[in-house]
Amino acid sequence: MRKLLCSAVSFAFIAWLVSPAQAGMVDTYVVADGVEDELTDTSRALLDDLDSSGSVTVGDVIYGWVAISGVNPDPNGYGLQPNRIVIVFSAKIVSQSGTRYTLDYNDTDSHDLLDLLPPALHPKNGRTGTLGQDEIAVVISGPNPVSPVIDPNVFAAGNAFNVGYQYEATLGLVGPEDFFEADLGVGANNERGGFTVMDASGSYGNSPSVIYIPVTVTDLGGVTHSVEVSLEGTIFAPGANGYDFSDLSNFRINAAPEPATFALWGLIGAAGATYLRRRRVS
Repeated sequence: MRKLLCSAVSFAFIAWLVSPAQAGMVDTYVVADGVEDELTDTSRALLDDLDSSGSVTVGDVIYGWVAISGVNPDPNGYGLQPNRIVIVFSAKIVSQSGTRYTLDYNDTDSHDLLDLLPPALHPKNGRTGTLGQDEIAVVISGPNPVSPVIDPNVFAAGNAFNVGYQYEATLGLVGPEDFFEADLGVGANNERGGFTVMDASGSYGNSPSVIYIPVTVTDLGGVTHSVEVSLEGTIFAPGANGYDFSDLSNFRINAAPEPATFALWGLIGAAGATYLRRRRVS
């Protein structure tokens, strides 16, 4: 009886470790099943005009937040409560060709991720108290829907997500085909991006039991990229609610169980079968 109890406890503990119930909100909706998920968003962004030129120029910083309004498909049938998953981003304009801009990592010049988020939500990348040369966005989640009318000054001061939010993941420009670019002409224009999911140790993948099957995205120059997370959307300038830009766009991601997870469950099953056979014999 004691052996049976110990075996049951061991199996339950291992199952608890790899259970999706231990994951964050993103892992609840972006299920690691090898089926591509599409996340629909509405975003707000501000321009930090560092050279005071009155226009968008190289060296300026664009920063903002993205509220995820839906996930499709939702294989668990949870029915995502809109705007509880948020992506906070900050990027510096590093090159320009006409109205097309390339954006990259934003260091501590102005409104980087450390400025926009409280310490508990800072990028988890294995580096303490500083950004590396990779991080472009932090995914967080909270108990209440995010309002699209967050005061731009409150957001810029880093006070928008102080209460009730948890860290989910860091997105970085670290993969060989990662990129981030936008057409910022007058009216409606396009944005494209490709990102890598980073975890707290600085390696790739938000969870040790998850891998990311590449998805494809075509940049504004017509070149197709293979990335872990893709972004395709339309930017509107001027933006809404006091922001310089707003957008409607989609992120795509295809998470799948890491092969070692399958192996672990196989070992659990084999151990259980062996134990049952022994019980029958005895």
